[in-house]
Amino acid sequence: MKKFLFLSLAAGLLGACSTATLININVDGDSFIPVAEKSKTVAVVGAVSTPFNVPEGGFAANLPKLNFLTGVRIKANVGVVITGGGLNTGTLELYIAPSSTANLYDVNNKVPTKNNCTADTTLNGTDPVDLNLEFSSSSTGKCLTAFNLIKSGSFKIGARVVITLNVNGNLTYTINNFDVGVSGYPVQILN
Repeated sequence: MKKFLFLSLAAGLLGACSTATLININVDGDSFIPVAEKSKTVAVVGAVSTPFNVPEGGFAANLPKLNFLTGVRIKANVGVVITGGGLNTGTLELYIAPSSTANLYDVNNKVPTKNNCTADTTLNGTDPVDLNLEFSSSSTGKCLTAFNLIKSGSFKIGARVVITLNVNGNLTYTINNFDVGVSGYPVQILN
């Protein structure tokens, strides 16, 4: 009986604490990226806006529902080196869609560049670039849609490099870092 009372008291205390405790979990996403996708070199035809998808079909996640989430932070650092052609323009963009989506890189799945959701990153041809994404349950529009997709546990995510070179050349991208952080209230796991 004492053991039962102790366990009941402990469960009650943990339950009471978790209703007011916000937890933060950080995951090193690099370990989920296949080695073959971490670095590639592709030929680029100059004077043409050429997109490269990282990876081609996107990364599919099929997780349990993540009801406890209140916020998501995604940070990626990508090294982009362009050789043989001077960079005219270039951006790095993020896409999120339902896992059943055939074409992740449809313009409708692009994470917007407003409401503190994310910002496309401009490439300069030599230095690593950062792509930061932050959204929460209080986001609006497509940022909220992206948040709810991640919360559902079933989504695809990927990045697109879009460049135009002055002349023909090669682009080598290397994913240096990919971190995912989530925050939420543990009591919501029970819902």
